[in-house]
Amino acid sequence: MRFVLVALTLNHFIYLYFEYFIDGVMSNPSEAGQAPGYGMVYSLLLFPFQLFLELVLIVALLYQTLIVRQWKGSIWYWSPFY
Repeated sequence: MRFVLVALTLNHFIYLYFEYFIDGVMSNPSEAGQAPGYGMVYSLLLFPFQLFLELVLIVALLYQTLIVRQWKGSIWYWSPFY
């Protein structure tokens, strides 16, 4: 269970990192022209893999909680979901 929660949290942090990275590029006038390129690379190459990983991890989380009934995890692992 801890692995699934940590992997979900890291996956969300990766998504937020790219969001802030592209926002940072857009706010810089000298690099604003490169932002659409970064957005296209992310949306075509990284986002489909990240979405697939998110769906697999959600299924694993549901499997752990509903079928295996193993939801024991420290509050630090559950805290990003509150």
